[in-house]
Amino acid sequence: MVLSRRTFTAFAGTAALGLSLSASAGMGSGGPGGSAYAAHTVPTGPAPDPPSADGRRHTVGFDRYSLLVDGRRLVLWSGEMHPFRLPSPSLWRDVLQKMRAHGYNAVSIYVAWNFHSPAPGRYDFTGVRDLDLFLRQAAETGLYVILRPGPYINAEVDAGGFPGWLTATKGRARTSDPTYLSYVDEWLTAVNRIVARHLHTRGDGTVLLYQIENEYGSYVTEPAGVDYMAHLYAKARADGIDVPLFHNDLGRNGYWAPAPSTPAASAGVGCTASTVIRTLGKSLRTGDTSVSAARRAGPRRVPTPPDSSPSSGAAGSIRGAGPSSTVRGTRGRRGPGTRPTSGASTSPTSPTASPSTTST
Repeated sequence: MVLSRRTFTAFAGTAALGLSLSASAGMGSGGPGGSAYAAHTVPTGPAPDPPSADGRRHTVGFDRYSLLVDGRRLVLWSGEMHPFRLPSPSLWRDVLQKMRAHGYNAVSIYVAWNFHSPAPGRYDFTGVRDLDLFLRQAAETGLYVILRPGPYINAEVDAGGFPGWLTATKGRARTSDPTYLSYVDEWLTAVNRIVARHLHTRGDGTVLLYQIENEYGSYVTEPAGVDYMAHLYAKARADGIDVPLFHNDLGRNGYWAPAPSTPAASAGVGCTASTVIRTLGKSLRTGDTSVSAARRAGPRRVPTPPDSSPSSGAAGSIRGAGPSSTVRGTRGRRGPGTRPTSGASTSPTSPTASPSTTST
């Protein structure tokens, strides 16, 4: 029997996942028969059919082993393709088809704020910036989409994708500063209006995952960071984004990962900031989408990261310099985020979502 690269990749991924599940079923501390997790494990089996805009509703979830689509395990093989790096829509389908032919079943894309917004309040999603077209072509090619709209994307681009005009605005970037968040909300409203038409959960497209922020390591234990991330979570949900939300950690820190279900965690010891997010999620289900819901969540005690100093700087960080702020275009540098200057104050903000992964 001759196997195509795509078929071999699917078989190999499913087999590896099966071995992992089989091994974990015989160990752990869940009593007779193995771990408690293994007792509720979804079995391996055929992967979901290639995705498309089929008009049918789908469930999307995850456990400690893999993603789950319609109750079936999905090993995600994703490659990056950023439309702003290839501003020629006639070539997008060719690249997507080549990815599919090479065995990938997903494409991960950044949506760059500076590429779509030439001025405050102006957002261009036409022509070479047609995000709707790209998402349609991904669905027609049979690829899931991992969408990453920032607002800060890093991506080795100047200012982490922040538009140039943001440098002339008041406020402190990547915090819960009200001025900054007002511009963020405008940006995400414009993006999410398009993304919401392509969610796999609704059968309208193949957007499977949605990333909040990017490698955010600033103010992990302070309201300026926690409230900021909670605000981004609430904004995505309020805009109708109902696929799983995640964040790629700045290293293997677990800053924004769900806290473990332990008595210590319940007491607020060793909890990550996403303890607040989980309570925020409950509030969203009951109709309370305010950031204050996150602040009521408690417990708020989180472990102090090895280097949580806000003075370590990052690509595109905005420094408070009096009434206006400036972006330092440190292309390609990675770091926590904002760098206050002497005499600059940090504003309170909002937290983030789960799960947390490590990627670039």
